[in-house]
Amino acid sequence: MTTRQLLYLAQLENYDVTCLRTWFMKNPGRGVEEKKHRLVWTMKVRVLFVLITVISLFVSKEKALFVSLYCLTPFDVFVKSVVYGCAWAVRRILHPKMRVIGVAGSWGKTTMKMSLAATLNSKYRVITTEGNINTIMGVALSVLRLPVGTEIFICEMDAFYRGEIARVCQLIQPEVGVLTAVGPMHLERFHDDMNALVRAQFELPEYVKKEGVFFIQEDIQIPKGVAIQSMKKFKEVEDGVREVAKYFDVALSQIQLARVEHRNEVSVVNGLIIIDDAYNSNPTGFRRALQTLKNTKATMRIIVTPGMIELGAVQEKENREAAQEAAKVCDVIIVVGEENKKALVEGARGAKKTVWVPDLVEVQQQLRVLAKPGSAILFENDLTDQYF
Repeated sequence: MTTRQLLYLAQLENYDVTCLRTWFMKNPGRGVEEKKHRLVWTMKVRVLFVLITVISLFVSKEKALFVSLYCLTPFDVFVKSVVYGCAWAVRRILHPKMRVIGVAGSWGKTTMKMSLAATLNSKYRVITTEGNINTIMGVALSVLRLPVGTEIFICEMDAFYRGEIARVCQLIQPEVGVLTAVGPMHLERFHDDMNALVRAQFELPEYVKKEGVFFIQEDIQIPKGVAIQSMKKFKEVEDGVREVAKYFDVALSQIQLARVEHRNEVSVVNGLIIIDDAYNSNPTGFRRALQTLKNTKATMRIIVTPGMIELGAVQEKENREAAQEAAKVCDVIIVVGEENKKALVEGARGAKKTVWVPDLVEVQQQLRVLAKPGSAILFENDLTDQYF
């Protein structure tokens, strides 16, 4: 692999050494091509490039990458500590009266966040974390950019390891917590320990202010020993938004449900019905999107998917079962990429037609041949270049 490919892979994996080791174990001898995105030459990438170039004179480039990352760790930790500390001070000095809603969950966070913002904007000055930014540093930078006078800050947060949500909560001091779902997303980062993943998500209610409220989706099982001061349950996103609106004394007539781009969006393009669910994928969302496809009147139903990732030990099983469900609904199943090829193709054995393609370029060529006017095409998930 070239130095540029190594840097691109490291950037895609957020410079996480554990994730990089896992990738190299799964993909010996493979490279990563810049097909869907390009390497961004940040200062960190430039420094890593120099370090790898020098260190690779003595060891392999792969080892040089890891040594370089370890060399940068002290500086990286220092910079992140400074940013976090500045954000901590800004929250307390410039925004002492600002009310904060923390939104966590394995999926559904962005939809909930945007729906809450659209609803509460009718009465308050509301700012949210941008896009799907939900890491400690992402939140810290969002806090530093908050305009003075912000009345409500809606913060999306995610758990990639134990303690991450706790650190975010210590920074933002949430008055309201919302937990949308708990499932096997990012499970491999928790070493296939579902209990650890659940505990990580339930760090949120532990940090909700005593005078605040914790809202939880009713299907979520609450682990023993979790300290929750005040809790209310909700069914779907709309119910959750309604409950939060009541808490903030916003008229129910102001409730709005936001449409998040690439989340089960239906459109018609050149006579083809497109169901775009490419934002990400999880077992629940996959089946929900299949139901949308099933309920769509079409001459032919096609699904294009690379499958689901970061499900740890259950990833193969979940993808196989999802493909089995797809085989009952779809006329054609197009499996994309190497990551879940085996599980998806095995699960799709009962389908009328299954096609494997290496990347999205080949997908377009297949669709030109297979899709006719009146066909419905479901795009389920979209993975970055290291999975192809």
